[in-house]
Amino acid sequence: MSKVIIFTNPEGENVCVMAPAPGVSIERAAADIPDGITWHVVDSSALPAEDSLFNAWRLDAAGGVTVNRERAEQLVSEARDAALKQKIRDAKLDELAFGGSKQAEIAQLMAQLNDPLAAKTVAQLDEIKRQYPGVIR
Repeated sequence: MSKVIIFTNPEGENVCVMAPAPGVSIERAAADIPDGITWHVVDSSALPAEDSLFNAWRLDAAGGVTVNRERAEQLVSEARDAALKQKIRDAKLDELAFGGSKQAEIAQLMAQLNDPLAAKTVAQLDEIKRQYPGVIR
């Protein structure tokens, strides 16, 4: 595997991963990191396998990357909601373009979207990816 540089974005908590271009040394690439930012060199295989939750990655003091569960669940919830909203838009457009009623389908999707008890956890990520392809890469 290749070596990458990881550090926390100066504007927030997000982890940045910098892979040097071919022929560029780690030291040269690290020179582009803002002053005062602590960075670590790790093997890319040490990064979490599930990169769909990249915006939930956090850098720990030892230079390891962990997934912040609360942020990950928020991301999953946002992705699920975005997918449902897209399905609702598609159903409304189909109704306009091709006639016929899509009201039952739209009502079902709206109920799913507005269900406050709907579990939207990281454990559901694979199911959400399967149900709503393209929303989470």
